[in-house]
Amino acid sequence: MLLRTSMAIAVVAVIQLTATTASAQFVINQLEDDYLTFEAEQFDSLTGDPATGFLLLNNVDPMELDSGVLVLAEDANAVGTEGPTVMFDQAGGPQTDLLNYKLSFSKPGPFFLYMHYSLYDMNGDNAYGNEDSVFFPRDFGLAPDGPLSDTNYWGYTPSGTPNFPAGQQGQPREGNYMWVRGADNAANSVAWEYFPETELESGSARPLETVLDFSVAARENGTTLDRFVFSLNPDLTAEELDEIPIYRPTNPACIEAGAGLGDFNADGAIDTADFQILAGNMNDGFSFEEACFKGDLNGNLRVDMKDFLEFRGMFSQQGVGAAVPEPGTLTLIGFGLAVGTHLLRRRRRT
Repeated sequence: MLLRTSMAIAVVAVIQLTATTASAQFVINQLEDDYLTFEAEQFDSLTGDPATGFLLLNNVDPMELDSGVLVLAEDANAVGTEGPTVMFDQAGGPQTDLLNYKLSFSKPGPFFLYMHYSLYDMNGDNAYGNEDSVFFPRDFGLAPDGPLSDTNYWGYTPSGTPNFPAGQQGQPREGNYMWVRGADNAANSVAWEYFPETELESGSARPLETVLDFSVAARENGTTLDRFVFSLNPDLTAEELDEIPIYRPTNPACIEAGAGLGDFNADGAIDTADFQILAGNMNDGFSFEEACFKGDLNGNLRVDMKDFLEFRGMFSQQGVGAAVPEPGTLTLIGFGLAVGTHLLRRRRRT
């Protein structure tokens, strides 16, 4: 099926993909205790035929199908760090069309995979039987080893109510993006389990915080990927998944200035002035551009106790005799209020 699009769209897409695939290794880190999340467009590399494989699209200038449907129209409920952005499988297969991600976990698992996706009718039959699947690896570090019959990958066609988290309406079609849990359709929707820390067949161990490869392969055209979540909870609702914030990498400007290493005021030293910045912003949230200059060290766009503990370690490494600052009484009171409010909200939701 042909796609109708302007030359401008094609040029923008090629520029975006070229810029992304040429970048240095892009690692997605687990920032929270119970999940790791990333956007489909936050791949480390993209391989395959750019004319038929995965294509990066946003809703600034959406692509139009022969059916007249816009891929990622303005009302599509996809998300992204710079507005709604998705990876669109143009032609389906072969398995050499790959989205390659680099992941680093801080917990051993098992983790359960959730995907936010939508399907587009590429064959004009309103059936979606040939637009509803992608390939997922059975473990980290695996690559496709065959055409359609593949021992390393699941050819995943989501089906059955147990696979779809509660709280969603309609079907994942034509820009209605829905959450689905990775599960074996042939085994009563048994959820997939991923173990970042495990014993390998070689007898060696794979420790935590190892950078792991996770590759999604094309299978059928029209499948469109928005977000992924690896969670320790196999029974998340759609509302809980929607509440998980977008993963945002560290601002390059912060790295250049040294703010990502604790020098928040970029004066060349990690000292009490930096601690005062962190303490003064405790419990506050910030934009991607300013967060790491305000005390956010783990990239979750807010300043919290995790940032304080990390900063204390950085400060203590400044030399013998350096005093380790402690948060003031008012800061600790603020933490207590924040934790209490968080726990109260969690109780109300359960």
